[in-house]
Amino acid sequence: LLEARPALTLDDMVDTGNGRMYVGGAVKSDSHGYGRITVQQVFEKSSNIGVAKLVDKYFSGNPSEYTDYLKKFGLDKPLGFQMAGEALPYVKDPKDRSWSRTSLTTMSIGYELKLAPLQTLALYNAVANGGVKVQPMIVKEIKQADQVLQHNETKVLNPKICSDATLAKVKAMMEGVVTEGTARSIRPKDYSIAGKTGTAWKFKNGQYTKTYSTSFVGYFPADKPKYSCIVVV
Repeated sequence: LLEARPALTLDDMVDTGNGRMYVGGAVKSDSHGYGRITVQQVFEKSSNIGVAKLVDKYFSGNPSEYTDYLKKFGLDKPLGFQMAGEALPYVKDPKDRSWSRTSLTTMSIGYELKLAPLQTLALYNAVANGGVKVQPMIVKEIKQADQVLQHNETKVLNPKICSDATLAKVKAMMEGVVTEGTARSIRPKDYSIAGKTGTAWKFKNGQYTKTYSTSFVGYFPADKPKYSCIVVV
């Protein structure tokens, strides 16, 4: 029998070393050496080493548990919204022929999977939405003069992506990114933002290059969300 896993708290400590470390069989690196930091700070500072070490610690014994979570969030399925040509997501799992002993920790920092920006936004929108994941909608209704020809209702894709306790932790970490972390330069004076920055090597001609795309995804106002947004540069 598997022992019950202790709940992860945002104050738990992670040793991220000097900014370069072997984790799960592969070298992971951070922009700085952060040493021992909390889980909250791992998220705020966007520490690749911290995230990879946590995923390796909790899921290396059963990596399918990790990939099953991603599928529970619906990240392996297209959103099926009102636009032709939606990009098809790809979430690798241990049954995949290309799965290796480095895949788990590499996926945890955003590689070896494919997600379109709108698919990422739909997940963060669910966090803002109290855990309810909804299908994006472009056309709410079609009218001719004053006559409504077609009215489209909001479609719920997942009524609860995770527990309220987990949602509270995720929201706290996302708010910390803007107040203390990698997005503090965009912190506004008049309202609060919650979100996550991202930096990724671009994939061209079958390999990763040394050119980058950067992104920010989140919602505002953080205490009573009204808008969610993703920006990719």
